[in-house]
Amino acid sequence: MFSDFIRLSKIEREELKEFLDALDNDTRIVILEMLEKQLRDNAKRYRSINYYTLNIDEIDKKLRSDDLKIEISQVAIREHCNQLMDVGLVGRIKSKTDSKGNRLPTEVYSYYFNMAMFDCFFFENQLFLEEIQSYMRLYAENLEYKKDYDCVISVFTGINKGEVLKLNKDQRGYIGRDSCYPPDKYGPESLLLSPDYETVNKRHEPHLEIFYEDGEWFMIDNSTHGTFSYGKEIEKGKPVKLENDSFIQLSRGPKSVVLYVSYNEPT
Repeated sequence: MFSDFIRLSKIEREELKEFLDALDNDTRIVILEMLEKQLRDNAKRYRSINYYTLNIDEIDKKLRSDDLKIEISQVAIREHCNQLMDVGLVGRIKSKTDSKGNRLPTEVYSYYFNMAMFDCFFFENQLFLEEIQSYMRLYAENLEYKKDYDCVISVFTGINKGEVLKLNKDQRGYIGRDSCYPPDKYGPESLLLSPDYETVNKRHEPHLEIFYEDGEWFMIDNSTHGTFSYGKEIEKGKPVKLENDSFIQLSRGPKSVVLYVSYNEPT
């Protein structure tokens, strides 16, 4: 379940991000639903894949229908289809007929919904839709925050879900339970977590420090129960590079907390 999600490798995380980026567009969602309906309506009736594909002209006509009233260029439609195809949600074939079997003047590309890839993503990775939607919301919110700040760390699980630590390069951030230290000890660069996260550091020093140095963001684990990145515990007391668009977990188990980290890449 979610524990499987946070242990995905960096490559798997990047693939997930590409997948979610492809879905983060209303027009692409409409096109995907359109192709899924074409498959659902015709797969049992016909054996040929040609009958459950749609070419660019057909997609364009459906988008401009009275129900949708989406008017974009065919170049834009093709780009949307190609982005869905890049992540495997849509396939493409060359066809000499339209979706109704009528012969076309020239051979064209037609697109179809890839049910196997869709099922693979949602079931093999065991990701709940709610978790995917949460990630997409955090990703969008962090993009907005990064217009004014260099690094954004959001709480992804538990009672403090959605709370944010926003840092600039000249600031040092501290994360730990609110019982770890007085609220005013470190100032506004602190993310104070609820006592409900029982396995997050109880020591006087906060669980995690975040800082920028020599063109990179780093974290230092000062905790008792550890900090985990890509499922592996990081070395305590030493600076470890903070990966962009990644999840880190403070301790393990039901009383731990997962944080989502994103920052503006140094230029």
